[in-house]
Amino acid sequence: MSSVLSPWTEADRERTRVRVLGVSAGVAAAGLAVALQGNVVLTLVAASAATFFGLAFWRPLAALALLVSLVMFFEQYHIAGIESVTASSPLYLNLNNLTSVYLPANPLEILLATITLAFGLRWMFVERTKLRWFWPQWATLLFAASLIFTFGRGWLRGGELKVALWEVRAFFYLILLQFLIPQLVRRRRDIWIMVAAITVPMVLKSVQGLYRYFVTIEGRIDHVPAITSHECAFFLLCQFFLIAALWVYRTAPMLRWLLTLSLPMTLATFVLAQRRVAYGAMAIGGVLFLLLAPRAVRRRLAIAAVPVLLVLGLYTLAVWNKPYGTLSMPVRQVRSIFDPKPGSHEERSNDFRDIERFNLKTTIRAHLALGTGFGLEFYQTRPLPHINYPLYRFIPHNAILWLWAKSGTLGFLIFWFFIGANVVAALTLRERLRDPLARAVALTAALGLMLQTIISYYDLQLTFYRNMVFHGVWLGLVAGAAKLIPTDDASAGETLR
Repeated sequence: MSSVLSPWTEADRERTRVRVLGVSAGVAAAGLAVALQGNVVLTLVAASAATFFGLAFWRPLAALALLVSLVMFFEQYHIAGIESVTASSPLYLNLNNLTSVYLPANPLEILLATITLAFGLRWMFVERTKLRWFWPQWATLLFAASLIFTFGRGWLRGGELKVALWEVRAFFYLILLQFLIPQLVRRRRDIWIMVAAITVPMVLKSVQGLYRYFVTIEGRIDHVPAITSHECAFFLLCQFFLIAALWVYRTAPMLRWLLTLSLPMTLATFVLAQRRVAYGAMAIGGVLFLLLAPRAVRRRLAIAAVPVLLVLGLYTLAVWNKPYGTLSMPVRQVRSIFDPKPGSHEERSNDFRDIERFNLKTTIRAHLALGTGFGLEFYQTRPLPHINYPLYRFIPHNAILWLWAKSGTLGFLIFWFFIGANVVAALTLRERLRDPLARAVALTAALGLMLQTIISYYDLQLTFYRNMVFHGVWLGLVAGAAKLIPTDDASAGETLR
C-alpha cells in the first residue's frame, strides 16, 4: 500500500467549496441575527454580501457576471418624467441614505469588495496560481496613484470629503475590475459569459425603453427629455459596434444572432434616448471601425456603407426643417448642437455648457500644474444658472476639462497615458490574437474607450458608476484574453458557443 498521498483532485476542491459556502452562510445568518437587531436594510445588504461571498468562493466568475448584469440593468439616476423601478434601485446609494448607521459605501462597492475578498481567500488557500499581469496595467496603476494624489491634495486644501469621494470612486471600479477579471477568466468560454453579462441586459433595457415610449408616455416623446438614462445610449452604441465585430470575425454565433435579432429594438431605443452627442459619436465610431476592421473585409464594409449613407442623407434632407415628431427627432437633436431653436432647452443647455467651459479654463490656468484637487468647486468667474443637480458647481458636463482642472497638467497627461496605453494594447492584440471572439472583444474595448473620451467632452459620464464598471469589464477581458489565448497559435479556432 503506497504511503504517498494522492493529489488533491478537482472533486476534493469542489467539496471544499461547498463546505465553505455552507459554513459562511451559517456564520453570516447567526451573525446577522445577533448583530443587526432587526435593521432590515442592513440585514438585506449583509445577507446579499454573505450570499455573494459564498457564490464568489464557489464560482467567482458567476458572482461577478451577476453583479455586472445588475449594474447594466439598474440605472444610477432617476429619469426625468418617467417613474421606473430600475431607476430607484438602492444599488448605488450610500448606506447612510438607507439606514441610520454611518457607512459611506454603497451596495455595489460592498459586493465588489466581497467578491474580491472571496477570490483572494480562494486564491491563497485553494488555487495558489500565478496572478496574471498585462503591461497596460502599469499605466492604470500610475493613473490610480494620480487619483489618490489629487484626492489628498483636495482634502488638504479644504475640499469636501463626500464630494471628493463622489468624484473619484467610480474610477476605482474600473481599476479593480481591470485587475480582477484577468484572474477569473480561465477559459475561452469565460470571455463569452462576461460579454453576455454586459450585453444581454441592454437587450432587456431596449424592451423597457420601448414600453416606456408606447405605454408610459404614450408616444409623446417631446414631453420628456429621454426614455433611458444618459449612459444607456453610450452602452447601446458600443453594442452596435460589438455586433459588427462579431459578424466581421464570425464568432459567438448564439450571442451574435441574439444581439442581431434584437437590433431593431436596441436601435429604436438608442434613437429615443435623445442623446445628441451619441449621434456624433456613432458617426466617428463608424469611421474608426472601418479603419480598424481587418483588411480583408474593409473594402466590403466601405461599399456597404455607401447606400446606408445615401439613405441617411435623403432622410436628413426630408426632415431637416420639421420642428416636431418622433421621425425627425434625430435630425433635430443633431441640428440643435450648432443651430438650436431660440429659447429652446437645447439652446439653454448649449449656453450652460459654454459657461462651464469658460470657468473650467479659468480654473485650469489658475492651477495649471497640480490642479485644485477633488472636493473643491471649479471657479465661477461667470456665474452658472442654478440647476437641479447638487454637484453642478463641482462636476461639470465637460468631464475632460474637469479632470484637467482637478488633477492639473501632470494628472491630465497621466490620464491620457492611461487611455492611450489601453487603447494601443487592445488594438495590438486585435492584430496578434487568433481567437475570433478575443479579437472582437479587443476591437470593441478600444472603440468604447475612444468614444467615451469624445462623449465625455460634452457629458459628465466619467464619474458615472455604470460607465466605469462597463469599461473595467472590457479592459479586464482584454487583459484576460492576452494571457489566456496564445497570440502565436494559428490553429486557435472558434471554441465559443
